[in-house]
Amino acid sequence: MKINPWVSESQASKQLCVSETTIRKWCAFGYLKKGTHWRKEVLGGQETILYRVDWCEEEMNYWCAQDARIMDMAA
Repeated sequence: MKINPWVSESQASKQLCVSETTIRKWCAFGYLKKGTHWRKEVLGGQETILYRVDWCEEEMNYWCAQDARIMDMAA
């Protein structure tokens, strides 16, 4: 059985230990890229955003090493 690496925003926030608002800010500021780190999908007739947590974590670790201010916005 193949495991889907894409998870909901609430699951991603728990796995990354930040709030859903923080994840949205990271997307808005361009740290997380649409299509690579997150994507929109229609589930049950409702549009939802899914995240590839392993890639998000890798990207945020990179930005934390480059710019300590990234964690200032973490809620």
